[in-house]
Amino acid sequence: MVGFANRVVDAAIAVIGRDPELPSITREDARKVRDEMLDRVRVTGKGIGEKVSASTVGRELSVLSAVVNFGLKEFDLHKTTENPFHDLPVAKAARRRGQKAGEKRDPFPSDVLAAVRQQVLSASKPSLQLVWRILEGTGCRLAEVTGLTVDDVDVSGPFPHIRVTWNEVRSLKTETSRRAVPLVGDALDAAKEALKLAVGCTMLFPDYGRDRGSDAASAALMKQVRRVTTNPKHVVHSLRHNMKDRLMLAEVVSLDQNLILGHALGGIGDRVYGGDTAKLRVTTRAMKRAFGLSNGAPDGVDQG
Repeated sequence: MVGFANRVVDAAIAVIGRDPELPSITREDARKVRDEMLDRVRVTGKGIGEKVSASTVGRELSVLSAVVNFGLKEFDLHKTTENPFHDLPVAKAARRRGQKAGEKRDPFPSDVLAAVRQQVLSASKPSLQLVWRILEGTGCRLAEVTGLTVDDVDVSGPFPHIRVTWNEVRSLKTETSRRAVPLVGDALDAAKEALKLAVGCTMLFPDYGRDRGSDAASAALMKQVRRVTTNPKHVVHSLRHNMKDRLMLAEVVSLDQNLILGHALGGIGDRVYGGDTAKLRVTTRAMKRAFGLSNGAPDGVDQG
C-alpha cells in the first residue's frame, strides 16, 4: 500500500510540475492532476489502449487527499489551509471526457473466449498460462491472482479455494474484495500446478508477485488477446464479466455471486452464512453449478 501511495504522490508532483509546499497547492492544481489521471491510457497490446476508469482515479485521489490531510494536521495547517483534493468531482469530469459507465469492457463471446484461451495456452510461458486459467475459473481481478502467496492457496480440504487478502504486493479494491474464492475444475488443476512450480517460494507466481507485477502480466496477456480480437472492449478483465454471466445463467443468487466476485453485499452482512466454512460450502456449490460440474455440490459433501 505504501508503494502505491508513493507512486500516486510522485505522479501528482510530476503533473503539478514542482514539489510544492502544502499551502501552495491550489484547487486548480488538484483539477489538473485529476484530469491527467482521467486521460491516462493503459496500452493493452499492439498499440491499442483504454483510459483508466473513473473509479480508479477516485481511489488514487482519495490517497492524495489522505496524504494531504495528514500533512496539514502534522504541520498544524488544517485550521488555515483547505485540502484541494477534498470532494474533487471525478464522475462528472470523466463524462466530460467521453467516459461512460459500462462502456469499457464486454465479456468474451464463447467463440472468442475459446480462441483467446487457445492462443494464451499455446504462446505464453507456463506461469502466465496458469494465471489465465485461474482468472477464467474464478472471475478474480488480475492483481488478486498475481498477488497470491503460496499460503493463500488451499487445495487440500473439502472446499479448495484461494484467499484474496491484503499483502505487501497488492492492496484490495474494497473491503468486500477480501474473500475466499472456490477452486473447481480447471482452475483447481491450475492452482495445484502453480503450487508445484512455486515450491520454496513465498509468492505463487514469483514472476508477477511483485510491485507492478500485475501490469506486466496484463501487458503480456493482452498481446495474446489482441492476436485474436481487436475489439477494445475485449480485455483480460473481460473474464470477470464472463464469470458474472456464468453465475447469472446458472441462476446463482445475487448474494452468492457477490461473495464470489468480491462485490458489495447490498447491505446484507457476512453473518448470513454464519462463517467462512459455510460460505465456502455455498459458493463452491454455486461455482460448480456455473461450470456444469456434477450436481453443483462440493466433492464429498451431501447436499442434505
